[in-house]
Amino acid sequence: PTPAPTTGTTNPPTSLPVTPTSVPTNTPATADCSSASSFTVPGYIQAEHYCEQHGLGLETSSDVGGGAIVSQIHSGDYMEYNIQLGASSQYTFAARVDSAVYSGQINMQLNGNSALWLSIPHTNGNWQTVWANVWLNAGSYRLRIAFPQGGFSVNWIAFAEGSNNPPPLPEETDTPVPTSQETAPPTSATPAPTVNPTAFPTALPTSSTPPPTPPPTSIPTVPPTSSTPVPTLSPTKNPTASPSIATPAPTKVPPTSAPTAPPTNSPAGTDCSSASSIAVAGVFEAEHFCNQQGIKVVSGQKISKIHNGDYAEYKIQVAASGQYTFAALVNSPVYSGQFNLQLDGISVLWLSVPHTNGNWKMIWANVWLNAGTYRLRVAFPQGGFEVDRMAFAEGSNNYIYI
Repeated sequence: PTPAPTTGTTNPPTSLPVTPTSVPTNTPATADCSSASSFTVPGYIQAEHYCEQHGLGLETSSDVGGGAIVSQIHSGDYMEYNIQLGASSQYTFAARVDSAVYSGQINMQLNGNSALWLSIPHTNGNWQTVWANVWLNAGSYRLRIAFPQGGFSVNWIAFAEGSNNPPPLPEETDTPVPTSQETAPPTSATPAPTVNPTAFPTALPTSSTPPPTPPPTSIPTVPPTSSTPVPTLSPTKNPTASPSIATPAPTKVPPTSAPTAPPTNSPAGTDCSSASSIAVAGVFEAEHFCNQQGIKVVSGQKISKIHNGDYAEYKIQVAASGQYTFAALVNSPVYSGQFNLQLDGISVLWLSVPHTNGNWKMIWANVWLNAGTYRLRVAFPQGGFEVDRMAFAEGSNNYIYI
């Protein structure tokens, strides 16, 4: 597996291979993606070069290179682009963001299908690059960058080939902020595309498009090609991912599987081979690890004093192969941080931890798991926060109450 980066929100090295794409023929004022040019992936996209948008404004950038940025982002806003994916592959999606006051969230959708969720940390008014891994199939797509939780600005987005491979800062190709308009025009000319499940890239490769280096057969790799459509968030419990997507309410984990009983090993254990397994789907306390490095248990109720490179390990039993929502209850009083979930040494999920201002907050992301028994390592490439409990719930975007 690719070594975890030491941070998920700082500027990465400038030697990573991504070439900025040219600006498409459409301008920020365009309100119809049907006639817009496509961006090539991998590559960069300046945020203000959307072909459709809802609720967004433009401002002069304070980031490296100047130009314009997308700002005034509210919950429920979005921006859209036409993209052309040259090859089916694992990609690193990155966004250059500035969140002066609030933490936020990006939901990336391809042709109306949710492909990735990315948490935006509180950056204290500094520009940072955040990223996450996603599998994409080759083809042409309408890319929607939706903002279920706003309150931040975006300079550019980018796709780089490979996992955990955030692109360097590009040579700026921004256009200046239009002097005749402060806010980009609303979109009403083109309706949202009709969902066609057979045309969408899946979160993980299908059997016809395997990744370049398949993981061991015991590790979750390939979801079934005939699964039911992915559910979306309920507006009563979660921000709406997109105005064009139905929003059935998420469900709680059944009482029979959550919370699970603590394993027989104690927090002081250092041998997971003899530890009891935690049932998945289910809820488990963070301090019920069977092995750890650098972790402290505070008052027997949470793990704290997490530093970069620390980790906690658990033995889990996944009852059925399927799409799951991983959730964690976290508190980050000062810093933003990052989770990396590994099953038997293979990285399966990255999750950003926002600055919560000393409040406990639940964060979540989707992950495919195959049935079986695994050594789960919850690694912390970027620490500085606390964890109370964690959970896996069946289904996508189906976070549970923990």
